[in-house]
Amino acid sequence: ADANVDALSICTQTDTHVELALAAIAAGKHVLIEKPVAVTLIEVERVAAAAKGAKTRDGKALVCMPGLCMRFWPGWPFVRECVRDGRFGKVKSATFHRLGTPPRWSNEFYLDAARSGGALVDLHIHDADFIRWCFGDPESVSSVGSTNHLTTVYKYANGPGHVVAEGGWGHSPGFGFRMRYVISFEGATVDFDLARTPTVLVHRDGKSEAAEIQAKSAYQLQMEHFVGCIARPGEVEQRARMGDAAGVARLLERERESLEKGGRA
Repeated sequence: ADANVDALSICTQTDTHVELALAAIAAGKHVLIEKPVAVTLIEVERVAAAAKGAKTRDGKALVCMPGLCMRFWPGWPFVRECVRDGRFGKVKSATFHRLGTPPRWSNEFYLDAARSGGALVDLHIHDADFIRWCFGDPESVSSVGSTNHLTTVYKYANGPGHVVAEGGWGHSPGFGFRMRYVISFEGATVDFDLARTPTVLVHRDGKSEAAEIQAKSAYQLQMEHFVGCIARPGEVEQRARMGDAAGVARLLERERESLEKGGRA
């Protein structure tokens, strides 16, 4: 292992992540792993197990962080804070849309579901993770469609009565990319639209106002956070952990089961 290297960022094709991550951890290197960490839950759990309690070469706690970037995307942590602190009351409804065209720029890698996981694992993971981050694990899920374009209804025993996410990359070339959430609280509705400036609006009392959000990109914020976790352990609380990667992988497998068998999972 190169003693001059302290940390690695793994952003290669998904089916190479596990081997590279395990090697980095074994070498005592901090590691940021692009989502999805792996295509299957079993593989994610292998990395999580290796990272648990791992140390760097100088005996410090090793930081292994999955790149769950919506936890850093400007306008997304904001609405989670609204959910958690109750400033607008309880959540009544939360809908998410993430739609695009087939990613053919990848030399067909993304279209090979065995290697990429398809849109379910590579694209829809963003909203599935964010839903878990806001509301926890659902009691059940009901999914329709396919692994390349699906809609999932998340049922909570003690949470919002309406949580739905649609994700897919099956639209025709020229459609572009759409990313949006609409979360309705008892006292306001907050909506994010990537295609609009400002991207986040708060609607209440007959008025719509732009929310104050970070100007930096999610990827810069995520990298700064990763470095902060390494440089200031104990001061910076790690926002995304391998347990989160395993949790969303488990949720996606429930959604896959619902797609394949029909009904709730």
